[in-house]
Amino acid sequence: MPPVGPAPGDGPPADFDYHTVGIVFDLLRPADDRDRKLLEYALNQLEDLGAIAFAETREGGERRYHVAPNPHYAAAFESIVRRGGRPEDLQ
Repeated sequence: MPPVGPAPGDGPPADFDYHTVGIVFDLLRPADDRDRKLLEYALNQLEDLGAIAFAETREGGERRYHVAPNPHYAAAFESIVRRGGRPEDLQ
């Protein structure tokens, strides 16, 4: 059975797993303050250039960055993060 979701052209279906196809990946937030600042600087620079979209989240006590390498997925990605879930939680 095909996934239930929006009509073609309206975005991916709600149960689409962005991690599986590599559109989104996670980076653990470094514990070391200097390493964290360097990583956040690099992520912010790439976001400013329009190369990625990212957001910091907390999952099971671990803080991590969800990174979407293709900025065309930024709106769907931000929606997932705002709802506090992961793509696999959207079923």
